[in-house]
Amino acid sequence: MKAIVHERYGPPDVLELREVDKPVVGDDEVLVRVHATSVNPVDWHTMTGTPYLVRMMAGLLKPKSEFLGVDFAGTVEAVGRDVRQFQPGDEVFGARDGAFADYVCVREERAVVQKPAGITFEQAAAVAVAAISALQGLRDKGQIQSGQKVLINGASGGVGTFAVQIAKSFGAEVTGVCSTRNVEIARSIGPVVGGLQARPQRKGNPRRSRRSEKRSLDRSSRSGGQTTSQFAGREPPGGGSVSGEDQERRSGRPAKAARGRNSDTGHRQAVLAERGSRGAQVSRRRARPGKGRHRRPRERLKRSFVPKLDREGHITLG
Repeated sequence: MKAIVHERYGPPDVLELREVDKPVVGDDEVLVRVHATSVNPVDWHTMTGTPYLVRMMAGLLKPKSEFLGVDFAGTVEAVGRDVRQFQPGDEVFGARDGAFADYVCVREERAVVQKPAGITFEQAAAVAVAAISALQGLRDKGQIQSGQKVLINGASGGVGTFAVQIAKSFGAEVTGVCSTRNVEIARSIGPVVGGLQARPQRKGNPRRSRRSEKRSLDRSSRSGGQTTSQFAGREPPGGGSVSGEDQERRSGRPAKAARGRNSDTGHRQAVLAERGSRGAQVSRRRARPGKGRHRRPRERLKRSFVPKLDREGHITLG
């Protein structure tokens, strides 16, 4: 039979289509001829060996098993002598390592069930990993009960679509969250009792987007509820322009110059330069002999030339 194999970790280039031996059916196993399979994140992690914690199970330096794939759907080719639930010709689907092949062997009591007649092999092959993840999270770990309120983040994703339907089948009040481009997908799986909240689609780095949004909100709070971009090309609220003299007259204090990214540092340096120009006495203090013995002389010398201000306004390098 043919199968997708890989002998080392890496990108998709490490995958090869090879002729391998057909698996032999055990006494409690079912041999399934695979008609359809699907790709999950677990397949990507197994192929690349990342994050490295995956290699504790899949193999430290190279994969323990050369086969890939988990989800499958197909027809039963042969059964072991102890199998009672399946017969040759049955249409089944489930999960088993090595599903990216023509045939796969799976034990009768493990993840293999009869395929409903109303769905195709392709549809059934996309169920196992995602649906079991949602079922375990809600029923086994979450202990979901009828009447509870459940928030499902990513309601349009692989696990999320199953989680919405499973939670509704338990009688829970479901609220789904998804991006704006996937709202129709989330609505297609049925009405959500608690509502559907659309999340705006971000572009680029999500963390950078959140930081830029926070900066915009800070500017908005300082400018009376409007961001600085809203003032571009027009007068500020109230009409007219605001100059440094206007700021001095309104606040009674000297207007501060525009500061850069390190505003506090720049302000301190300006104060030091201003006081130094007035003839402030500068004295150098030698480093104390008992301080910083574990540091090299160059580091102690650099440390001794940090400018400081005393209470009288004099600058000292110490």
